[in-house]
Amino acid sequence: MMNKLIIIGDSGHVVIIPIIISVSLITIPAFAQEMGFYENKAYDFSFNVPTDWAYEENVTLPDGRILQVVQYPQGFDRLFNIDTPLISVYFENIPKSKVPNLNGEELLEYYLEQTRTEIPNARIVYSDVQSTSWGWIVSTDILYAYNLEVGAQQYYQQDTSFVFKDRESYDVGYVALDEDYFDAYVPVYEDVLGTLVIKGIEVNAPSYTLADQIQEEVQETVSGGCLIATATFGTELAPQVQQLRELRDNTLLQTQSGSAFMSGFNEFYYSFSPTIADWERENPFFKEAVKLVITPLITSLTILNYVDVDSEAEVLVYGIGVILLNIGMYFVVPLLMISKKFFNKRT
Repeated sequence: MMNKLIIIGDSGHVVIIPIIISVSLITIPAFAQEMGFYENKAYDFSFNVPTDWAYEENVTLPDGRILQVVQYPQGFDRLFNIDTPLISVYFENIPKSKVPNLNGEELLEYYLEQTRTEIPNARIVYSDVQSTSWGWIVSTDILYAYNLEVGAQQYYQQDTSFVFKDRESYDVGYVALDEDYFDAYVPVYEDVLGTLVIKGIEVNAPSYTLADQIQEEVQETVSGGCLIATATFGTELAPQVQQLRELRDNTLLQTQSGSAFMSGFNEFYYSFSPTIADWERENPFFKEAVKLVITPLITSLTILNYVDVDSEAEVLVYGIGVILLNIGMYFVVPLLMISKKFFNKRT
């Protein structure tokens, strides 16, 4: 096989760029049940890994950075198989210039922005940040594709970053070609996370299978994920997105009529919102235009967070009131202004 790839990424995430294309490997060999132990004394971390996995230390990337270790199943060639499942560990010190205030919200945004920059067509399936006694655990799971001569290739990538309060970060990444490869080897990644010890601390990171990730996405879709607002304001943790989520969860979904409305709304909303969100990520000017348009809408919706909605009737009354308010803002007022301008021209 003459399929060559390069591992690259500004944040140390594993990104695969094929250079020479050939037929990829189809058979997925089973990995050994017998587990071994890997230790990196220079960077003070260790974990369990199958005995039939190969590894390379100090893998230099084209930009000069170094992955502390890259592990993959024996029988694969890291440089000449585009379908090689890879688990890597990358160490860095989080720069104050990029994350001035070390907290969960800014760390999550830091890693999400790196993902958007490195892999523009990435679809973020899951993202989360957890605070611990020693620092933070940031999880990002994505899907992305490359259009190759043999056809479009779908990659599945999962990154778990362990950020300590002294700004030292250990990014443990896993990437594989297509869902079959990902699911076949994800137990190895889960074992790595489950047995990972960094600087003498058993970090015990939570792990998610691909099915868990997709279920998270489906559940978010069913319950009304704010795709356009998230793309507009840059993060799921933005105050505007949180306000919409609180309105949905704490007000609308607490009543039968509100739940029925959200069900119908989601069917309509998700017919176009993924496309709008993608356009926003691709075009900053379009993103700003959308922000200008939806900000009055979001402001009006937050009114419902400050009124007592304890019955079906109140949901209907306040809901209809907000709808009429938005019809007035977006349609009636502009029409009146246009009509007045047209009338003035005629007189």
